[in-house]
Amino acid sequence: MNVAKRFAGFRALGKKGVQLMITIVSKNGRDISQISEFNGSFASENQQEVLFTSNTAFRIDNLEDKGDVVWLNMSEL
Repeated sequence: MNVAKRFAGFRALGKKGVQLMITIVSKNGRDISQISEFNGSFASENQQEVLFTSNTAFRIDNLEDKGDVVWLNMSEL
């Protein structure tokens, strides 16, 4: 989660937008960290990327706007 927080805090000069933190409870997602382009490249830690099939459905369990960051919690159906 620390890597995600650092990534969400990164802003290119002059860019505006909403920072979104997504947490997904996965059943069938596949860890692609070892073949990811960003595996340790953006931060000193692995970003733990997960790949889902294109037809994967998710349920939104919680959405919370904390002002500077929107937190979205989802579960794979």
